[in-house]
Amino acid sequence: MKRVKISLLALAASLSLAACTDPAMNDVAAGAAVGAVGGAIIADMTGGDALEGAIIGGAGGAIVGGGLNP
Repeated sequence: MKRVKISLLALAASLSLAACTDPAMNDVAAGAAVGAVGGAIIADMTGGDALEGAIIGGAGGAIVGGGLNP
């Protein structure tokens, strides 16, 4: 079961990073996508709740993404 969970998280990470290469996606959305996946992976690996990690990481990524292009 642990391998399936890790594989699904890796798939989600790769899909979110692939979506960031879309020229139509703005910096805020790209930051939110990468932050959400990163937050979920880190939270899950450290024993936390992946959903909470995704919410916090997505919010942080959106803030950083919005600040990159003033």
